[in-house]
Amino acid sequence: MISRYVERVYTDQEIAPIVAGVFAIAWRRFDEIPKDRAQQWLKSVTRHVVFNARRSDARWLSLQRAARSSVIPVTASVDDGGRIDIQIVAAVLPTLSTDDQQILRMQVTDEPTSDELAEILGISVRAARTRLSRARKRLHDACEERLNQEMR
Repeated sequence: MISRYVERVYTDQEIAPIVAGVFAIAWRRFDEIPKDRAQQWLKSVTRHVVFNARRSDARWLSLQRAARSSVIPVTASVDDGGRIDIQIVAAVLPTLSTDDQQILRMQVTDEPTSDELAEILGISVRAARTRLSRARKRLHDACEERLNQEMR
């Protein structure tokens, strides 16, 4: 029902992530769902999930535009306290795995807590922290390698 609703009403959205988000909320708030208006409640939650997804997409696009239009070299801190040029990060990010890109983008755009990140990914909090830490390490290593290549 919800997937067909999303497909009909919110044609610009990917269906699976929206439906997953709706049911994650429904599962968390199961006791709050009005028994006589469950469909309306789910549709209302769907509306909020879609709006949040659109807002997140808009923030990500805005961040991408800002990164592309940046003429002045901007630096961003890296875990070890070093500085890496954002242009290098932008060049290296697409070379990482899709899972690494996803978790890094999620962290940058939404800044979820470890609990939220675990819930979004459907894994334990410890696994979410580990996955994020490893993705950051791979990004850092790729950036360092890119810097070394440019210095040669």
